[in-house]
Amino acid sequence: EEFSYDHVFENFTNYAVYSILGKRVLQSIFDGYNSCVFAYGQTGSGKTHTMIGRETDQGIIPRLCDDLFLRIDEMRDKME
Repeated sequence: EEFSYDHVFENFTNYAVYSILGKRVLQSIFDGYNSCVFAYGQTGSGKTHTMIGRETDQGIIPRLCDDLFLRIDEMRDKME
């Protein structure tokens, strides 16, 4: 059986990972597609850090949530 993947990130900042991957996922959501970000790797390889991050270096989830609600607010402002 063959599997494929979109990206392998090595030595990237959380900001870079979100810029490359997260923004595209968010756009897919607004385009009406179901979307998923799946972090896979060895124990201790940084999956949790990449997905959640920390207060000074947010991960994909908090950045995506911030942008999600920002876009919702922008859409609401355009409708008014």
